[in-house]
Amino acid sequence: MMLIKRYVIPLVTAVGLYSVVYFLFGAGSRYIGMGFWLSVLLSYLIRICDDIVDYEIDKDNGKAPIHKGILMALGALCVSASFVLILTSRAFLMIGSLLVILLQFLINDKYRDVIKPFFIPTIVVDVVISFFVPNPWLYVLVPIFIVSDVILIIYKRRRRYL
Repeated sequence: MMLIKRYVIPLVTAVGLYSVVYFLFGAGSRYIGMGFWLSVLLSYLIRICDDIVDYEIDKDNGKAPIHKGILMALGALCVSASFVLILTSRAFLMIGSLLVILLQFLINDKYRDVIKPFFIPTIVVDVVISFFVPNPWLYVLVPIFIVSDVILIIYKRRRRYL
């Protein structure tokens, strides 16, 4: 059950968020294309990086269904596949999303939550600019994602320490 929760939900979330982005910005574009696949890969990378960072805590709590070595290999595979898709689609701006996600490994645990609210908005902005036609809805959507992520992070932190 834990594997489903951790690794199916990112797929459903990525497809749902991508669908919203496509509906707002993708007029005339194909739904399933490089932007779709990069969105899915980067959402899995977020999940995998979070599991790598929290591995010891999750292991102590019996919530680490995948060994850290496998997580590292999956992370490297997602980074490599994303990089190849970015290069082949010439969507070089998407490297920014990749770097923002990987930046969390350079940040102290105590401050890592500061960067997390920017993962999804960065992916959305990069996908829109790289594959679709930006419009004013981007100025509405990005703050909504940031605020939603902040609320989710606060909720998870409070639940963890209660």
